[in-house]
Amino acid sequence: MTRYNIDEIVEKIHQVLKSWSGKKMVNPAPLADFQIVKQKLASHTTSSTNPYEVIKEIIEEQLDQLAVHDEVAAQIIRLRFMEENKLYTVGNKLSLSEHTISRRQRKAIRRLSELILEEELALRQDRIGRLKLRLPPKSYSQLFGLKETRLFLGKKLLQPAGPWVLTLTGIGGIGKTALADILARDAIEALHFDDIVWVRVNLRDVRHRHHSLEPSFDPVIDAMMRILAPHVDVFSRKDKLFHLRQILNSRPCLVVIDNLEVEAETSYIASQLMQLTHPSKFLLTTRTHLDPTIAAFHFEVDALSQTDAAALLNNYAKERNVAAWARAGEAEIEAIYALVGGNPLALKLIVSLLDWMNLGDLLKGLEEGQSGHIEDMYSHIYRYAWETLSDPAKTLLLAMPLIGESGGTLDYLREISQLNADHFWPAVGELRTRSLLEVRGDLKEKRYGIHRLTSTFIHQEILKREMYE
Repeated sequence: MTRYNIDEIVEKIHQVLKSWSGKKMVNPAPLADFQIVKQKLASHTTSSTNPYEVIKEIIEEQLDQLAVHDEVAAQIIRLRFMEENKLYTVGNKLSLSEHTISRRQRKAIRRLSELILEEELALRQDRIGRLKLRLPPKSYSQLFGLKETRLFLGKKLLQPAGPWVLTLTGIGGIGKTALADILARDAIEALHFDDIVWVRVNLRDVRHRHHSLEPSFDPVIDAMMRILAPHVDVFSRKDKLFHLRQILNSRPCLVVIDNLEVEAETSYIASQLMQLTHPSKFLLTTRTHLDPTIAAFHFEVDALSQTDAAALLNNYAKERNVAAWARAGEAEIEAIYALVGGNPLALKLIVSLLDWMNLGDLLKGLEEGQSGHIEDMYSHIYRYAWETLSDPAKTLLLAMPLIGESGGTLDYLREISQLNADHFWPAVGELRTRSLLEVRGDLKEKRYGIHRLTSTFIHQEILKREMYE
């Protein structure tokens, strides 16, 4: 969050007042970086495109507000700076001593600066709130082990030069989306970008329908058009890209593309984004590395250290009120870490299972089934969760892969699961408790979905097995 120094603002307002007639102007214009100035310039609510003139308009507006509470203060500023009168002349007109005018002028400029700052802060908070609505709901309450990473990547995103495309790479469940989310939220708080776009892609259907890579970029184009150019009615890919280039090449926007999986498609999309950069930037989360010929900044998201994994386990158990975790000590944490490492999703799933299983049996089962690869480990973790679910919860979970990446409503969940009300609500609660159901949305609307790893488990371990039984 930007911090403001009122004394610095007073000095800048004073500079503008002293150069009111066009003399002694400084470059860049004071307060040119304020949101109230940028908004007026962008919204065309001013007759001028000169930041100095826009700032003067803002001062005039706030002088009217100042006059409501202190008419003499507003008069002193107008007589001194707009009409360029000397102190003694203003004193004569208002029947006040020169010393009194000087003292009240300082107070008037400070109060004027405070009014402008109040409007700026209100506008900032409104702008920040609106941009945060562009993001999906947070899937975490606290992040662990990412303090230095957050600062490092945050600087990369906010610096005016490149890199223009950044990729967060790692296996499923490692925390790529959560890291991208906090970076986007930090950028919003800084109001560094004019707009934010979050695109969660699902290219499986596209992959099945087409043999070329070009269509894989279309969902990204369409998502950007919906946010950045909602009123532009064009249909061809060429025309859409033309409008997007005009927007993204002229003002800084941040576009997050989440959930990329296949190397060829990811590399193709990244290569196409290059024409849309400068000053806009792109942040990608992907399970695969890009083609080395693509000029992108690559960052590998590592697993948590044992210390951070322990902090996550303790925090998650506390949030979920898992009473069994109260007896867990360093030995238990070390045993868990030895088996599943620092993958946040795997750690959370283990905690959620402790309400139904004792830790010894859980760890023994994982150890006996361990193949040496964390992706294989998920199957064993999900297997335990699956085997302890009630039949209605299993029925609902089996139906969840039918839902798209954006999630489904409760009515749709009821329809595809065909569960009656007595079974449906307990099943929803059970899946949510086991971290097998993701809840997205806000106060007015909720949408439900499952993690990609959960979907993979259902397809590979349940449906495929039932097919051959």
